[in-house]
Amino acid sequence: MMNMSNHANCVLESVKSEDDDWKGGDANANANAMMTLEDFLAKAGAVEDVKSPLNLSNVKAEEIEGRGKGIAMLEKAAQQRQRRMIKNRESAARSRERKQAYQAELESLALKLEQENHTLLKLKKEHTRKRYKQLMDNIIPVTEKQRPTKYVLRKVRSMEW
Repeated sequence: MMNMSNHANCVLESVKSEDDDWKGGDANANANAMMTLEDFLAKAGAVEDVKSPLNLSNVKAEEIEGRGKGIAMLEKAAQQRQRRMIKNRESAARSRERKQAYQAELESLALKLEQENHTLLKLKKEHTRKRYKQLMDNIIPVTEKQRPTKYVLRKVRSMEW
């Protein structure tokens, strides 16, 4: 049982240290510097730094030819693939951040427009009520004319031929 708790503490400490590394918790680090995913993975030990020999004059011609060159090419290709994957992850993270910012902006705009619509509907209702009241206060009395009786005798023919 003791062994499990020690293992859990060790895992927790390693997670904390990686989180601190990602947040830039290093006391010597510049506060304004931003850590990339590649730097974080290198610090955490997930990425192996494969260094190619810089000085080729010390290397024998026999070592360059054959199998050694093929291994170096494979390591270089793996390193390039790893860098490309890291850059793709960073790009995807930036894209997600932009999307979230855009979505938050749209949500705030929608909320603002809903509030404005609500106030405009209130104003319209109030204006309609006032107009109705004004019309009722200033109503012109209508007097009905006397209607002629239904059966009125009239002269149908005015002239005879």
